Amino acid sequence: MKPPPGIEALPNGQWVIEGDTHLSAWAKQKGTIVTDPWVFKFLAPYVSGVDVIWDIGACIGDHTRQYIDWGAEVIAFEPNPPAFACLTHNCPDATCYNVAASDRDGTLSFTQLDNAGASRIVREGEWSVDAVALDDFPAPRPAPGFVKIDCEGWEPNVITGMAGTITRHKPILFVEINEGALNANGFTGEGLRDLIKSLGYRTEILYPSKAKPGDPQFDCLFIP
Repeated sequence: MKPPPGIEALPNGQWVIEGDTHLSAWAKQKGTIVTDPWVFKFLAPYVSGVDVIWDIGACIGDHTRQYIDWGAEVIAFEPNPPAFACLTHNCPDATCYNVAASDRDGTLSFTQLDNAGASRIVREGEWSVDAVALDDFPAPRPAPGFVKIDCEGWEPNVITGMAGTITRHKPILFVEINEGALNANGFTGEGLRDLIKSLGYRTEILYPSKAKPGDPQFDCLFIP
């Protein structure tokens, strides 16, 4: 299948976003969208045996693809139209929704940046995207045992909109903490971590291992 304008195909047939300075550029160098073996080595023990994973902020499908290849059923959410086109092509065996997870249903303004993975919800952007609170999302979706959330500063709203799912099913949560992106939306990394802990999570493991609370950006694994 020929990719649409703004998207290009890797030699292995996977799609990436033209001009993307980060994830797609790394994928072109490595020949695959699964570009970070170190993060997946870190996650493997926590994902082992998990039947259903939700990938919130799936971008072009790098995490989605790896989770599927590990044998999990994946429900993926991505609001960015070009990234979503890549996601559905790269991961046809996932259930994919072109929506932004949030704290309520409606629409949000979205902008794409040169770093496609850093594209985000903003006050005024190029696109209006559908937003959903995942607790109320009507589409059939099995409960997750693991949830990855990377939404460029919108994570507190995502958590709020799926707090019922989290408290009922207690999935392991793997969440990006991006202080600058959170601050732009009126949040803080400490506040996000406290919100998740208030839902019954007491264990957190930072990635990479040298990261520490207060760093500008790191990932955080929360275990109930």
